[in-house]
Amino acid sequence: MFTTGQELAGRFLLVRQLSNGAKPVWLARERSTDESVALKIFTGARAAAEAEHNQLIALSHPHILRPTMLLHAGDQALMVMPAIGHGTLASLRGQPAGRFLAPVLQVARTVAWLHEQSLVHSDLKPDNVLLDLSGNTQLIDFGNCL
Repeated sequence: MFTTGQELAGRFLLVRQLSNGAKPVWLARERSTDESVALKIFTGARAAAEAEHNQLIALSHPHILRPTMLLHAGDQALMVMPAIGHGTLASLRGQPAGRFLAPVLQVARTVAWLHEQSLVHSDLKPDNVLLDLSGNTQLIDFGNCL
């Protein structure tokens, strides 16, 4: 449905697909700033996009990736997020225990904090934990959060 080089909302150029779930996520370049962003694309699901966006905006935690904006273009809603590009927790498989211990502890603390807020992530898996350049984690994909 989407292709590399396609323009969305007159300001984002799709670079490559990062995930291909029900709501695909693409790495994109914002034309006005030439900065990389991640776009989660909701097609025909404006209410779901607004609910997820509002929930994430309300969650202020250093290890939860928060969107910077939500845009509407036709039947699409685009959740714009910072591009964090140093792999996922899954990319640490096979590494020495010392390499993945700190990120796993960050995830555990983040999940405990969510539970204190009476929230359950509902799709916790290594691919939903991004690593930044410093090795810190960012939990993503709150579409099924209860």
